[in-house]
Amino acid sequence: MRPVKLEMEGFTSFQKRAVIDFEGLDLFAITGPTGAGKSSILDAMLYGLFGCTPRIGEKEISRLVSLGQNTVKVTFEFEAGGKRYKIARTRKTGKASVTNILLEEQAGEEWNSVAGNVKEFGERIQSILGLDFDGFTRSVILPQGEFDKFLRGDPKQRTEILKDLLGLRVYERMMRAANERDKELRVKADAFEQQLKTTYADATEENLEKLETERQDLIDQRAVQEKERQRLDSLLPVAQELKQVRTEGEQATADLGKARAELKEAEAGSAASEKALAECERRLQDLEAQLEAAGYDEAAWSELTQAVPLAKQQASLQVELAARRKERQAKAASLPQLEAEARQAAESLDAARQGRGEAQRAAGEAQQALDGFRKAHGSGDLIRARLEKLRKAESAMAGLPAKETVHSAVGEAEAALDHLQTLNAASEIRRHVKAGEQCPVCEQTIRKVPEAAPVAALDEARKRLQAARAAQTAWQRTADQLADAQSQAAGTAEELEARVERIGALDRANSDAARLSQEAQGAEMAAERQTQAAQQQLQLSAQQVASIDAEIKRAQEKLREAAAGLQGFPNWAPLPLSELEASLEEQSQAKRLRQDLERQRLDAMNQRQKATTAAMEHKSRQLSLQNTISEKETQIDRTKAKAKELAARLRAQLPELAQGAEELAHVQAALRSVGAMASTLQARVATAEANIAQLRQRIGESQRMREEIAGLRGEALVYHQLGKLLAANEFIAYVQRAALSRLASEASNQLFGLSRGQYTLTLSEDSNEFFVVDHWNASETRSVKTLSGGESFLASLALALALSEGLTAMSSDERARSRLDSLFIDEGISSLDAESLETAIAAIETLTSGNRMVGVISHVAELGERLPSRIRVEKSQSGSRVTVEGHSHSMVAGGL
Repeated sequence: MRPVKLEMEGFTSFQKRAVIDFEGLDLFAITGPTGAGKSSILDAMLYGLFGCTPRIGEKEISRLVSLGQNTVKVTFEFEAGGKRYKIARTRKTGKASVTNILLEEQAGEEWNSVAGNVKEFGERIQSILGLDFDGFTRSVILPQGEFDKFLRGDPKQRTEILKDLLGLRVYERMMRAANERDKELRVKADAFEQQLKTTYADATEENLEKLETERQDLIDQRAVQEKERQRLDSLLPVAQELKQVRTEGEQATADLGKARAELKEAEAGSAASEKALAECERRLQDLEAQLEAAGYDEAAWSELTQAVPLAKQQASLQVELAARRKERQAKAASLPQLEAEARQAAESLDAARQGRGEAQRAAGEAQQALDGFRKAHGSGDLIRARLEKLRKAESAMAGLPAKETVHSAVGEAEAALDHLQTLNAASEIRRHVKAGEQCPVCEQTIRKVPEAAPVAALDEARKRLQAARAAQTAWQRTADQLADAQSQAAGTAEELEARVERIGALDRANSDAARLSQEAQGAEMAAERQTQAAQQQLQLSAQQVASIDAEIKRAQEKLREAAAGLQGFPNWAPLPLSELEASLEEQSQAKRLRQDLERQRLDAMNQRQKATTAAMEHKSRQLSLQNTISEKETQIDRTKAKAKELAARLRAQLPELAQGAEELAHVQAALRSVGAMASTLQARVATAEANIAQLRQRIGESQRMREEIAGLRGEALVYHQLGKLLAANEFIAYVQRAALSRLASEASNQLFGLSRGQYTLTLSEDSNEFFVVDHWNASETRSVKTLSGGESFLASLALALALSEGLTAMSSDERARSRLDSLFIDEGISSLDAESLETAIAAIETLTSGNRMVGVISHVAELGERLPSRIRVEKSQSGSRVTVEGHSHSMVAGGL
């Protein structure tokens, strides 16, 4: 995996959008002051890929959101396996946190989505990278506190990471696939054999011959039934005609009886119609007389219907005018008071604005004083941290012996050891010489061998020297820490305490000024609202007075129009409204009475017309029924003769027909019986033929199934043997052990150079754990967990070099070789001395060969200047900014 571009917004210290272009970067440093956001760059990559970081985990993602923001956005573009991908992850915090994820793959000039939900995204990313989160943070991005986990972590986790890096999981998948295929083939073969014993047990040639004999018997029976059906089909039309003739005779008899009954009804109806006609004539004469007596004046009624509404409108408008004039007087009286209130509110607003300006100037001066002090001395937390660090360093230094005492103890121990080693060498020579021989030291003849002097134990002297040197190293480390604390403090403890007190006072003053400014702003807003309300009330009252004036004018105009209209009716205009309404009601009642009488007369005329028509219809009906009775009597005689002839013909052909039985029903029942039998026989023939075809097919299938069982058994044996060869406790374990051995050897060579010949690494025989060999201490072998912080960094760096150079060459998986295209280190460099730092940088530079990217995070300025490229992180009150140096051109990538 090789980064191409990273975009962040609302992520930790990067409040505004920040962009980092990694194109052209190979070896670079990520530098900046403490807390600027250097480690956040690696956290953003990890969050984009996996949705979590080592420092935060998955449950506290909200801590990654910048202060004051509610959304975090990360877009990460990278290359892996020769392809380019882009991840976009956005998270909104609040009552209902929502995370949106999109993974795209570049195809030419376009980006195609390859994952859009959380589960699919996680599986796809792990497939692309070839590493899960734990493996990625142990071999590619090494965050704070995680750098030495591959060195000192759990051996089981280490071997799992090696499986991903070397692509060894393909052998596990092959083994599982072979075992599953073996089981699948055997289960399939067993199932086929069970089918042969059960489903295909009857698939024999004997059963086939039996089914063919049964089919021929059914065909012969079907032919007999077909002949009987043809005989009955010839008799069916005669039986149907006989049935039809008898039905017509019965219908004619029924119709004759009905016609005779209807003739009697028609004669009675004719007499009733004559009586109703006479009654209608009398009713019409009475209604004509009542119409003559009704008193209704059409002209008077028309004038009154127009004059009454005009009189009502005139009275209503007079009442409305009086009410509007009274309302206008009340509204106009309140206008002077509203004008005075509006002027008073405007004066209060001017005073509030002046107070807010003075409060804002005071707040600005307090903030300027606080910013100036912070710029000169840093924040209060930073000053307190420096003071605490300085006090701890001074306390630790006070608890140590004097420098001269420590150095003197080392010198004495070295002199004592040299003296004992000289004595030991003389004693060794004395044991091998004799009197008269030549001395191997001075080459003089030995006259007498001197007596051996007692020699103290060398091991005890070496231990005293080792202890003295350890004390000297501890003293020097504490002294360096004190010097570093004094350099960062930039002053004495008393000066730092004074600065803490001063910045506290400035903070309080700034808070008070900000609070007063906020209160003044609130007072101004309240005065502005009051002024607007008073002006709006004044404007509303003035508009209401003008509206009432317009309504009064419209009412007066309508009143004049109503009076003019009423003058057009001189007969009715002088009368009061009550008399006009009474006259209109009288004419309206007379009109309604006349209309009712006219409707009754029209109804009586209609009844007379209906009675006349009914009388004529009854006469016509009597003549028609008499003709029908004559026709039906003739038809009855004809059908009786025809039925007798057809019945004789049928009984001659059907001797089995019972006396008095219904001929058509007998023929139809016989046909249904023969047809049902024939259909049953036809269905049984079709079933027999289908069974024969199916049995022939099943006989062929059973033969093919026996052949397939033999093939499945042979193929299952091959997969069974392959699964045994790929067992995890044999082949994969061997490859892992070989990889760890090679890794230990390569890392040992690297560590020997990085530690200037002091340390090498070795691998345990039984637990796959790393141990360190201390060549400066009699080649002592001990756990890597006993190394100091700087020594642990060098050992972890040696493993990183070995992972990058050695194991990628061992992998057979092309994608696995690209998994270590990048290496990011987020700790340890600052703990090295100058000589070790030089050695570590030289070793890191070797990693950039072969298109590999290496990034180191450190606040050490010297490291940033030494490396060819830099990503500088600067912090400010508005968020961190990023500047990339070392491309073909420099660019500002953040805080835009």
